[in-house]
Amino acid sequence: MASSTQHHQPILFPDILSSLRKAGCSLEKCTANLSFCSHTLDVHTRDIPRISRAVKNSQFFELVSVSEIRAAQFQLTSELEPQIKQLVKLTEDGLVKLQKREQMLRVNISKRKRLLMDDEAAMDDGLEEEDAEDAAPERLSAPDRRLEQQENVLQKLRAQKNALVKELEKLDLELARKSGRL
Repeated sequence: MASSTQHHQPILFPDILSSLRKAGCSLEKCTANLSFCSHTLDVHTRDIPRISRAVKNSQFFELVSVSEIRAAQFQLTSELEPQIKQLVKLTEDGLVKLQKREQMLRVNISKRKRLLMDDEAAMDDGLEEEDAEDAAPERLSAPDRRLEQQENVLQKLRAQKNALVKELEKLDLELARKSGRL
């Protein structure tokens, strides 16, 4: 009997291993199915908070009729439209003033540039005359000294004028940049 029991055990043991393998495969399939179901459930329930908010919002808007919404829109439009038109008009008026000022500044700059060119031409003529006088050295008389002093003063004034013209050009550029930003 002992030999028959030993004979049965080797036959039973492979059946147990086979059953365990089948159970393991079945467990893996169940785990995979459970994972798939969990993922599917997650994907399909992810939008529930958003949908519930949408439902609440739609319920809120159902409490207010369309005619009440249109009346509120009309009231807002009637209150805000005159103010907006007034602000647009003020802005347009401001732009017109800025354009006139810019045009005036451009005219002033062109006038000053012409004066600068005229002064430079006169200065060049004066330098040519001085060169001719320097060629024939003479002793300067009192009126000649006064004339020379006045010419020096004139040159200083021209230098100041040139500096002011440059400053005016800088201001014009700054104004042009600012008007470009509006």
